Amino acid sequence: MPLNDKNVPFVTAAGCCLAAASGFTFGQRHYFAGTIGSQDVVAHGLWVFLIGVLVGGLAKDLLGARIAICISAVSFGIGAIGSLQASSILWLALGGGVALAVCNGMFESPSRDAAGRWLNFTHAFYRCTSLIVVAFWVPVEVVKWFGLLGAGLALALYRTPQESLPEQSTVVMRPGGLLLVALLILNFLAGSFELWSERVYIDTLLDTVGDVGVLLAAAMFLGRLAASTAWFSGDRQLFICSLMASIATLLFPLTHGTWQLGLAVIGAFFSASIFPAVLGMVSAFSQRWRGLACSFGQISCMLAALLTTRASGLAFVPGVSLVLISAWLLWLSGNQSRR
Repeated sequence: MPLNDKNVPFVTAAGCCLAAASGFTFGQRHYFAGTIGSQDVVAHGLWVFLIGVLVGGLAKDLLGARIAICISAVSFGIGAIGSLQASSILWLALGGGVALAVCNGMFESPSRDAAGRWLNFTHAFYRCTSLIVVAFWVPVEVVKWFGLLGAGLALALYRTPQESLPEQSTVVMRPGGLLLVALLILNFLAGSFELWSERVYIDTLLDTVGDVGVLLAAAMFLGRLAASTAWFSGDRQLFICSLMASIATLLFPLTHGTWQLGLAVIGAFFSASIFPAVLGMVSAFSQRWRGLACSFGQISCMLAALLTTRASGLAFVPGVSLVLISAWLLWLSGNQSRR
């Protein structure tokens, strides 16, 4: 059986707080690095974040979500209490990784559509933090405390589900290992497409549109909120988003001015919801080790960030791959529904 209905609002609220906490810490690492005058901490922060994701997934599965949230809160606390320097930023990145891993593996459902919708809703608040920080010029000294606040709220809101999943999920297939590898590759494609295309937009428009980061963050926030609704989810949503975002990315270098800005906003809106939807497939596929499986899904996505500086111009490659894969999934689901 899925989650107890009484627990869903609390689990959802806790997931939103954890996603926001991660966004305020790891998502603002460039903001922090600019303050201390060292960009080396950005690269180091990425690796520490990935370690936090792995630790968070294991802690969630072995010790429970509440203990894992406590681990993230302790990391946030150490980073927030210390003066803003490289070490404190790395502690914040570690806490952000643990928090996001717990958020990814928290929602238990055998339905990949339900898991994808839930993850799109919670991950929307990761993007929302960028809007808040940039739009309201929140001081760095204040931003670093939001991670601890988010983890504390998540700990207060989270309630352990009373009911558990059945032993066999409806989406588990016999070649489980191959299916999991395929889903992780799909996570990498989704992450690389989102990150690469976003980098293309920002690098091109930054000199002409000063608030391009705010516009793209707003578009991605709204895109994930839209994908959390029942009428825009599942295989159809994945296909439409992959197609629209790919078209926008392919046409972007051929246009100028307002048209180029419009395509960037469209591309950001549709690309943002692809990764949470794909991560929902990983979440629904796994059971006992849901947290760890989702951690590897998150890691496979974030590893694409390491390639953005050199290969962002190739964003159409994962985009076209996603179009083909999502079209096949849509065709497959259509055949199953007609049987």
